[in-house]
Amino acid sequence: MISFIDQYKPVDFEKEVDYSRLIKLGKDFFEINSRSEFDYITYVKDCTKLSSLEIPEEYKEIFIPRANPSVYWIYDSWLMLQIEDYMKTNFLRAKNVEIYKAIKENFTKWATTKLKNEKEYYANNVINLIERDVYKQNFFKYIINGIIHLAKPGVFNVSKVINQFETAKEIATSSRLAENIKNELNYIITLYIGFAHLRDNAPDTANNFFKNALELKQYGITAKLYNALTEVKLGNLSIAESYLNEILDFDFNRITLAIRLNNFGMFNFFLKTGFFQNVFFEYDFWPASESIEKIIHHHNISNKNSLE
Repeated sequence: MISFIDQYKPVDFEKEVDYSRLIKLGKDFFEINSRSEFDYITYVKDCTKLSSLEIPEEYKEIFIPRANPSVYWIYDSWLMLQIEDYMKTNFLRAKNVEIYKAIKENFTKWATTKLKNEKEYYANNVINLIERDVYKQNFFKYIINGIIHLAKPGVFNVSKVINQFETAKEIATSSRLAENIKNELNYIITLYIGFAHLRDNAPDTANNFFKNALELKQYGITAKLYNALTEVKLGNLSIAESYLNEILDFDFNRITLAIRLNNFGMFNFFLKTGFFQNVFFEYDFWPASESIEKIIHHHNISNKNSLE
């Protein structure tokens, strides 16, 4: 996955041996080359089709990686469409809508460009537009501002980032948005606050927020993955293993559903976009490599038996 954060960190070559086992597991069992760039832009674009499928809601979640949390907002996901409909109806003046469109346009260019000078240019454009926007009920601008500062290289101001996300959450909660939209927004913003604490090297605090995210959305699979990651960082491998088991169960259940529906296209999509595969792009899972291998072998055996 493209990383706007980790690409600015020096690589710790002393841990390459430890990483190698995790990398090999991804390659051997999932044909993943975790050293190559993951095309998250195409992934999110494809995932927007999930909202139209007649499947359980929990199977429609779009994974949000901490390395690239921005791309979620540039395509027409169900949540993004709901937010835009709300803004068209509730923004009091046309000028407020136009500023929102300009913020989103520049944010989209910032999120998709790979050139450092362009990224800085569009980030500054977004920040300037946000400062010009005096409409206090625009919670979206606080989410965008928080994401840009979360990804900003150099000295990290965790308080500033969290303040942006908390402000967005407060405004959204007190808005006229439907409850299901508020809940989904709060879930995602809580994940982002967890990401901020992870970048600030506070896995214990991040873990608390990922647990809070699960309370907001019991089947939140992104929250489960980052709960697992922070438990690994905290040395709680047995707890991490439990979360990882649930994630692989989730992937298998989606594939099983596609088989039962006799939907080959859905089967291929679920196979290609399994959530468990994201473990191999998060190198901090390396201390759990033995547990991960055990989980994979266990599921290979049990799932083979259940399909016979």
